[in-house]
Amino acid sequence: MPTVMVGEREEGHPDPSVADGDVHRWRFQPPRLRDPRLHVAAVVVSVQVLGQVALGFDLSIAQILVCLLTAAAIELALTAPRTRVVAWPASALLTGNGIALILRVPGTEHGDWWSMRGWYVFAATTAVGSTPPIRPRWPACCRSTSSDRGGGRSSTRPTWRWW
Repeated sequence: MPTVMVGEREEGHPDPSVADGDVHRWRFQPPRLRDPRLHVAAVVVSVQVLGQVALGFDLSIAQILVCLLTAAAIELALTAPRTRVVAWPASALLTGNGIALILRVPGTEHGDWWSMRGWYVFAATTAVGSTPPIRPRWPACCRSTSSDRGGGRSSTRPTWRWW
């Protein structure tokens, strides 16, 4: 018997939950070399390596990995089920690396490469920094329109900003 991908129908055994031609397959999308995020990531990784080797950063490799893995897991958890694509989490890795560059925990010493001191601080900070902003849905009576602001034209763009 041939194997069937998730959501795929076998001939003669229709699955009513799947529309004709709608096959739910997961696919992997590797990074492209022309992606500018990879070039930025190369620069940030170079700064991390220089910081570890020559500049004496009080940061362990394990703390950097906690940031990277947390950011990647959050991005994959938010995007993969919706798009059915397991894509390289380039933006999340930049976010995690940036947080690891800035954040320090007292007590971590240079040369203690695998210290997990304060791993929960790195994970929580990365989780807060990686999640998208939550915008409340205002009722129609409370939304601002262009006429409320003195503008003559009506606008279809949202007028309320989260910042």
